[in-house]
Amino acid sequence: MKPSIVVLTDFSPAAERARAYAAVLAAPLGAEVHLVHVYPTPPMTARVGKVMHATNKRYVRQQRHSLEQVATDFPVSATAETVEADWDEAV
Repeated sequence: MKPSIVVLTDFSPAAERARAYAAVLAAPLGAEVHLVHVYPTPPMTARVGKVMHATNKRYVRQQRHSLEQVATDFPVSATAETVEADWDEAV
C-alpha cells in the first residue's frame, strides 16, 4: 500500500512550510501528499445569508482553484481537496 501524508493548509506561511516539509518526507517514501483546505461555513441570518452564500461560493471556488494549482506544481504526487464543514466534522 502506498503511504499517504495529509497536509491541512490555510495558505499561510506556516502552511507553506508544512507543505514543503511534507514534500521532503514524501519523496523518499514514494508517498502521495493530500492537501486539504477546510472552510467552515459561518452561521448567518436569512437576510444576510443570500449575499454571504454567493460570496462564500466564490471564495471556496477561488481557494479550490489555488489549492489545485499548488498540487499541480508540487514536486511529488499530490491531490487537492477543499472541504466546506466545521473542523470537527472535516478531520
